Amino acid sequence: MDTPLVSYTDVLDAQGNPRQFQTTEVKYLDSDGDWILLGMSMDITEMEKFKKESARVEEERKAYLRLSALSGNLIELYYIDPETEAYTEFTSPQGYEHLGRARQGTDFFRIIL
Repeated sequence: MDTPLVSYTDVLDAQGNPRQFQTTEVKYLDSDGDWILLGMSMDITEMEKFKKESARVEEERKAYLRLSALSGNLIELYYIDPETEAYTEFTSPQGYEHLGRARQGTDFFRIIL
């Protein structure tokens, strides 16, 4: 073990909520010549949620830019997560805000259809 060993563990907290921990282990030679295993764990749950959300937002931005480049007459575009039916609405620069539709929401297929 000449390099640190990094592992990830999914656990439940006291309330039963899923949490993710990153553990780093490294060997260390102390002043007496004994090898010691040092370890550190860090809760990375919120950081991972932020990374996923940032990646999702970036994908939405790229999709909107691509479609805008293809169609100058874009009226509305919906980005929909098929698992949760959460959606984000994008409109053209001319906008159709007078229709009063939400920019984001949940249960897309119930609301739109």
